[in-house]
Amino acid sequence: MKEINGYKYSKKEFDGYKFRSIFRLSVDEDWRNDTNIDVYTDNPDREEVKKVINSLTTEKVTNCFMEHWTTKEQDDRNSELIEETLKDI
Repeated sequence: MKEINGYKYSKKEFDGYKFRSIFRLSVDEDWRNDTNIDVYTDNPDREEVKKVINSLTTEKVTNCFMEHWTTKEQDDRNSELIEETLKDI
């Protein structure tokens, strides 16, 4: 976990996280080499989160794009729906 400007950022869930975003990291022109990562934060400013994550990438990353932004509450509701509808998987 990293703390920047009073906000926490982590690749894993932590107590007090409010938002989850998915970033797509590219290392070359071939999309098959892209990697998606979840980033958990308590920072409500989506634009600032994008800037922070972009600033933390290494030179190997050629593109860092936010694919998804959601709240913890939305994640919890989605998890409940998945459990209710896909019980046997």
